[in-house]
Amino acid sequence: MINVSCDQQNLGKGKNSPPKFILDIVDILRNNREDLESELNTMSSKLSSHSIAEVFKVLNERGISGLRFFKWIWGNNHRLRRNAIVCSLIIDNVGRSNDYETMFVLLKAFTYEKICLTYSAFLFLPILASENSSLNEPTQKVVDLLNKVGGSCRNSGVHALIEMFCNLCLFEMARYVIKVTESKKSYYCLLIRAKCKNGLLEDAYSIIREMQETHCMPDTTIYNYPIGSLWKSGKMDVAFALLNKMKTIGVHPDAITFEILINFVCSLGMMDDVHELLDQMASQGLEPRPTTHARVIKTLFAAEKYEAAHKYVVNPSCKTCSNMMYSLLANLYREKGDVLSARDLLVEMMDMCLKPNFSVYVKIVKQLRKIGKRNLARDLQDRHSKFVVRSRA
Repeated sequence: MINVSCDQQNLGKGKNSPPKFILDIVDILRNNREDLESELNTMSSKLSSHSIAEVFKVLNERGISGLRFFKWIWGNNHRLRRNAIVCSLIIDNVGRSNDYETMFVLLKAFTYEKICLTYSAFLFLPILASENSSLNEPTQKVVDLLNKVGGSCRNSGVHALIEMFCNLCLFEMARYVIKVTESKKSYYCLLIRAKCKNGLLEDAYSIIREMQETHCMPDTTIYNYPIGSLWKSGKMDVAFALLNKMKTIGVHPDAITFEILINFVCSLGMMDDVHELLDQMASQGLEPRPTTHARVIKTLFAAEKYEAAHKYVVNPSCKTCSNMMYSLLANLYREKGDVLSARDLLVEMMDMCLKPNFSVYVKIVKQLRKIGKRNLARDLQDRHSKFVVRSRA
């Protein structure tokens, strides 16, 4: 069996033993009696997409055919027959027995139904390959099948193949699939993401250069992966250099790029730099993501810059996230033990017709009661009830 070095080498295998119900179905399928379908009919009410997926995982691990089981599902449950995970697992199942003829028939049926495949469909490839054999030949056979059926299975299947090889750190095989199909940005994106996740930044840079040479120009999403990886490793000088390189070739940062940079400068408490980055976003017409706003508020609050945090929340340019920002700041005060300031923030936002986060509101009401401020708690409830009435109107 081919050696896999990543954490994902047990991809598709559950950590715990399957429940008895799952094993009972597996026993029925292993016995393969004439009345198999009748036995399954008695259990149909208990079956869900999750339980069916669990059955297939056990079947695939134990080398038991699931074809009759799948045909029974296909003929009896129109909702589950279109489940991408279940359909992918039967492809994996027939693949483990090298039954490419049945695989082709199934793929044609899935394409007709516009069903997409997941990486689970092709886990049989690295499992069946011996240490001394190449994966190229069986992979090419699968690609040929996907090309032959076309449609949803071809498009999703190629993507799933590359994703699976990346998850298993079989990067050369991921490259092979790209080579024998096409150089698409979305395919390279999977490869670069996996390289960055595994700390292989030089490899990621090499792939970006390769993209440029093949006239498949990398976009902001591609660059965000190495920038994010550099941030996590504390190499922000390199990240900023990469950002400048992006700009010189006409690739502009997006909200995620700025969030990565803002996260870093927040971790250093460099709030002047944070505001400079926010100004750059505004000049480019970019709205910070809710998670970006949250990081800035939490950083200001942790530094005890309470007025600055409040000023940031009431900023008129952040109207789309005002509810979240007010609720977050109120909750930070509550966690600090300053429930009265938390209550004041809820009053302020409700006076502006902003509905607070329900969980935060409930916790603050409870804490007001706990410290004997029942009148303030009732006042908050009265104010909040107006939102309930509006939602029912």
